[in-house]
Amino acid sequence: MKNVNEIKILRINLSTRKITTERMNEKLTDLFLGGRGINRWILLNEIEKGVEAFDLKNKIVIGTGLLVGSSAPGACRVQIDTLSPFNNGVASGNSGGFFGAQLRFAGWDNIVIEGKAKDPVYIYIKDKDVRIMDAKNIWGKTTWKTQDAIQAIHGKNTSVLTIGPAGENLVYSAAIIVDKYRSVSRCGMGAVMGSKNLKAIGVEGTGSVTPVNQKSFEKKSAQLKSKILKTEVGKGLKKAGTTLWLSFTNDLSWNPVRNFQDCYVEPEKIKNIYPENWSNITSEKIKACFGCPVDCSFLRTITSGPYKGTRTATCQANAFWDFSTKLDIYDPAVVHKAQELCNRYGLDMDSVSGVISWAYECYEKGIIDKKDTDGLKLDWGNDQSLMLLLKKIAMKDGFGEILSYGCRKASKIVGKSSSKYCLHVKGQDLKEPVRTLKGWALGVMVSPRAGTHTRGCPETEVLRMSEEDGEKYYGVPTAGDQLSYEGKAKLVVYFEREMALCDSLGLCSLITEWNGPDLPGIKDFAELCSAFLGKDITYEDMLQKGERIAILEKYFNQIHTNFGRKDDFPPDRLMKEGVKTGPLKGEKLDKEKWGKMLDEYYELHKWNKKSGEIPKERLKELDILI
Repeated sequence: MKNVNEIKILRINLSTRKITTERMNEKLTDLFLGGRGINRWILLNEIEKGVEAFDLKNKIVIGTGLLVGSSAPGACRVQIDTLSPFNNGVASGNSGGFFGAQLRFAGWDNIVIEGKAKDPVYIYIKDKDVRIMDAKNIWGKTTWKTQDAIQAIHGKNTSVLTIGPAGENLVYSAAIIVDKYRSVSRCGMGAVMGSKNLKAIGVEGTGSVTPVNQKSFEKKSAQLKSKILKTEVGKGLKKAGTTLWLSFTNDLSWNPVRNFQDCYVEPEKIKNIYPENWSNITSEKIKACFGCPVDCSFLRTITSGPYKGTRTATCQANAFWDFSTKLDIYDPAVVHKAQELCNRYGLDMDSVSGVISWAYECYEKGIIDKKDTDGLKLDWGNDQSLMLLLKKIAMKDGFGEILSYGCRKASKIVGKSSSKYCLHVKGQDLKEPVRTLKGWALGVMVSPRAGTHTRGCPETEVLRMSEEDGEKYYGVPTAGDQLSYEGKAKLVVYFEREMALCDSLGLCSLITEWNGPDLPGIKDFAELCSAFLGKDITYEDMLQKGERIAILEKYFNQIHTNFGRKDDFPPDRLMKEGVKTGPLKGEKLDKEKWGKMLDEYYELHKWNKKSGEIPKERLKELDILI
């Protein structure tokens, strides 16, 4: 049985092959809970200014959330943090599956990986038995073959976290793949693993996690599971995953069309990607993530056409943004095949699709041609070139090597006017459309993780929340008005705190209040933590913890990058070019209104409005020890 009030850290130096263990001060559990909070705290204190992503002195920290391995619904996430190749700032992400729970069952909360192995290695953990193993025979293999090879040696119960060829080749958009079908994406963390010659980590645990007040905890967990399954979101996720979003993204003019040139798709075209119209794809359930009550995981099989026989896990809504609307390809079989290749190669779909759509637009505008692209025609709708580019990027082959760095660096290599069509946030390719949802846009732009919605974007606009509910739940009557700038800063600050708590507790955000006010929220988190730790934790306590964790990332970037207020503005194109078609034709982001919304955001955080920096007084106020 694990002592839930004690954080146990496994420290592995790949250069010296030295493995040590340590216990962290209990006060840090109180301050940062676990997962993302503890990870970033370790990096803040252990990485010197000036260290870069692929440097020997960079570290990778893997952490389980505080509640992972317990009966709390969705308590499955494993969090990974390091430095980003895109900008040398925060690289951060998490994944579902079983790795987090297995690590916790093995008795570990965090793994700190230091140095660089002389030759390729993988790490194997079974409870207190920790080994650095030779990986020369699996180096170069896809993520799926790597998992199969490790499980053939250590058993099917071993949960595997691995990189593919993209990570080995230091591709900026390299992801880390977990349990074959889940990924830790964005920020190039797979490339950082590759820079350390670390191919994979396998873990199996035989212990358990027992809350201090187990009876109260189990009762609360059961109530929340029942609550989730009764909601429309819970029912929808169980039926179709986040593809349920696809039916209304077009109504909101919320699609990244042809590298963000537009946000609306002709209804006759976009309906082809709606799940009810998938004529040559079959679905079957696969094993849900640990502790998940909704089970949004499916195995899809393409039954006819050029990609017949492809079998891949659930394509969530983002995959259709990535490989359908961005590239003008409205064949769901293409999207599933592209996702399968990304999973095998270890590529982050959201980032790699960004640089590919940039290349397609450069081709359209005549900036590059077939002489530059190794003979590939990059015209909109060309799925064959897409498949070839994915492999070329993963292998850093020819034109693929230029694209492997993301559009910001690629546009510097290509030159001419190519940078005009590169949409990035703090150096990382923009994933999603933002012109028509003002609060969502703010959350994407201010994220220290660089251009991502999983740090504080309010779903209230997507849900089209009524004025009454906006006032009732958040004190923001405009919460559901997608075109209003009013009150959106307040929403972003609130959801930054909630998402920080999710990532530090190890909870899947899809089944929390972020996806709807009738789902578990911060008050429920407070009750779970009170029972789990055996101490009284209030709603106000949790809000402060969320703020503290969110500020850690902002402060980390303040030290390690030159990001300031200017970097919290959207790309110029989104403020100068409006939506081209559809009901919101002409809509764009207003620079003056954005500036006022940003002022309000900084004021709510008590940051400096002119610079966007966190004053030392605010750090002291939140008890961040520096």
